[in-house]
Amino acid sequence: MMLPPFHVIPVLDLRGGQAVWARGGRRHEYQPLRSPVVGGPDPSEIIATIRSRFGLTRFYVADLDAIEGTGSNLDLVADLARHPGVALLVDAGVADLATARRVLEAGATYVIVGSETLEDLEALETMLASLPRSAVVFSLDVRSGRVLSRCEPLQGASPATVAGRVAALGVPTLIALELQRVGTGAGPDLELLHAVRAAAPTVALLAGGGVRGVDDLSALADLGCAGALVGTALASGTLTPAALEAWRTTGA
Repeated sequence: MMLPPFHVIPVLDLRGGQAVWARGGRRHEYQPLRSPVVGGPDPSEIIATIRSRFGLTRFYVADLDAIEGTGSNLDLVADLARHPGVALLVDAGVADLATARRVLEAGATYVIVGSETLEDLEALETMLASLPRSAVVFSLDVRSGRVLSRCEPLQGASPATVAGRVAALGVPTLIALELQRVGTGAGPDLELLHAVRAAAPTVALLAGGGVRGVDDLSALADLGCAGALVGTALASGTLTPAALEAWRTTGA
């Protein structure tokens, strides 16, 4: 049974001002999103459509240009944040306090500190000490079962090890994101999530990568996750508004 609250969080991957369709973490292959369900590739239209059709108001936004160090979509993030009632969780390649502050000042409700772009743990500690702690989310960016990071102590470590370490620093919310499952419909990596949940039992855990539909949502809720990032399942029509509403109503 579903353990409330459980948040279904639509995903927007941004590149060059457009929403792109993410598949398997192979970013060089991402193409502008075109979906008969949510439209595209205009991010603002996608948010408006998802809010209207699915009733969802929390969105995960990945600024791929910022993450890859080739540009920024922060002005677009500021525009998206103006949608009424919307809360944005934004990954914009944050590696230091100044960048984290810029993301929050642009209108993000939560700033994501991704393991992929974090360069040292001291920077994470500084962010946790200097920002509203509830606004800081740490993303375990995982490929083939190992954590991606520029931070030497985290490079290639197991997700459980890193989860325990950042939870001990006071991170309140973790995203476990298996990049190889993104956009594949392969289902979430439950083994990974079990390990992270056991290593960091007190944090709010969000699952990302491979979510197909309500059965996966139920499995994640039963595991103790606080929510799931959902992209392809919404855009492809695998997860329909009717199915999501029925699941949210019955809690099963």
